[in-house]
Amino acid sequence: MDRQQSWRDLGLGALTATLVPGATRLPRATTPPEQYEAFYAATSSDRFTPIAVTRADGQQDTLYNLITTPDGLDNVYLTDRFVRHLVDRDDHREEFANYIIPSLQQPGEVWRQWGRAKDGRVLLNDVFVTAFPDRNAVLVVREDVKLGALAWTFFPVRNKQQQPDRFRTGKLLYRSDQDDER
Repeated sequence: MDRQQSWRDLGLGALTATLVPGATRLPRATTPPEQYEAFYAATSSDRFTPIAVTRADGQQDTLYNLITTPDGLDNVYLTDRFVRHLVDRDDHREEFANYIIPSLQQPGEVWRQWGRAKDGRVLLNDVFVTAFPDRNAVLVVREDVKLGALAWTFFPVRNKQQQPDRFRTGKLLYRSDQDDER
């Protein structure tokens, strides 16, 4: 896992360009229900009828949107459990909810990486890396987890130790044409 190819190995420039204009930060919510509502409003679709499902691990969930990703990549179902996972924290991720769909539909790059779960399991992750006008990068990660379930998460890059370039390792699956100008 430590010997995965990086953006430097491929001769790519540092990820600094703005790739997806128009996504703006939302106001900070003051309570978890407000955080949930902000995420749901930013990521739901009136073109998709929510579907109640039983996941492979036996948990109940609701699929509430289908996001079409670039050709050659898997499409993404957003779930109620996804939103609840994101707002079950104190880091105000709801501010970046408007970035999720653009990160999936128009990523700057997508990398397939080997990783390790906290319990030692080896995982195969797809990492979507996208830069936005306000200089925050959003990573949307798909993890192949126990029993075939998919878990999605994202976070804003808030300091130099979290620069998006450090996540640009593995096998490069997709690169936006806009990246060619870098």
